[in-house]
Amino acid sequence: MKKPDSSDKEAEQLVAELDKTRQLLNKLKEEQRIRNNEQEHFAYVVSHDLKSPLASIVLTSEMLRENFGDAIDEGNDQLLQVLNRATFKIRNLADGILSYYRAERAMNEPPETFNLSACVQMIVETLRPGLSAEIHYPQEGALIHANKSALEQILGSLMHNAIRYNNKEKTILYIRFLEDEMFYYFEVQDNGKGIPVEDQQRIFDLFTSLGDDRSGIPGLGIGLSNVKKLVENEGGKIRVHSVLQEGSLFQFSLKKSNTLPGA
Repeated sequence: MKKPDSSDKEAEQLVAELDKTRQLLNKLKEEQRIRNNEQEHFAYVVSHDLKSPLASIVLTSEMLRENFGDAIDEGNDQLLQVLNRATFKIRNLADGILSYYRAERAMNEPPETFNLSACVQMIVETLRPGLSAEIHYPQEGALIHANKSALEQILGSLMHNAIRYNNKEKTILYIRFLEDEMFYYFEVQDNGKGIPVEDQQRIFDLFTSLGDDRSGIPGLGIGLSNVKKLVENEGGKIRVHSVLQEGSLFQFSLKKSNTLPGA
C-alpha cells in the first residue's frame, strides 16, 4: 500500500479547511437571516403599536370638531391642525421604518417567474384605500423572471408617490415595460406637479423629501432611497425626467438573472 505523501496530506487539510469555512459561512448566513427576520418583526410591531394610538388621536380631534363646531375659535382650530399634522408625520415615519426593513429582506429573495400585469394589478389593490387614479397598465401576458418582492416594492413606492404628491384634479399613471436580452425596462409616468431640476439628482438620497403631499403632510424621504437601493441590488439603474406642473417619468432597469425556465 502506498504511503500518503505530503501533497496528499496538504490536499486533505485544504478540503477540511474549506469544509469548515463553508459550514461557518452557512452558520453566519442563517444567523443573519434570523436577525433580519427579528428586525423586520420588531419594525412591524413598532409600526403597528404606534399607528393604533395615533389613529385614536386623529379620531379624537375630529370628534372635538364635530362636538364643538363653531365653539372652537381660530387659535384652537390651528392647534388641532398642528396635532393632526404631527400625528400623520409620526405615522409616515412608522411606515417608513417598516418599508426600510422590508426592502432589506427583499434584496435576498430569489428570482421567480410571474405575470407582470397581474403583479401590477395586485399592487394597485394594496393602494386601493387611498387610490383615486386612472392607471394604464403594461401589456397583458408579459412573463418575467425576476425578484418579485423587490419589483413590487419598487413599483408600489413609485406609484404611491405619484398618487400621494399629485396636485391635479385627476391623477393619471402610465406603467410601461420593455425588455432586451440583458435587462427588463420599466417606466412609471404621472401627470403630477413635477420635481424641480435642482432636486432631481438628490431625491434618491435617504431623508430627502419630495415636499408636502395632497394633505399638506411632508414626506420623510425613505421610499425613493429604498427604490434606488433595490434597483441597484438587482443590477439596474434608475433615473427621473420631470417638468414642473406637467409630471414626472421614472425609468428603471433590472438585470435579467437568467432566461425563463424552458426557454
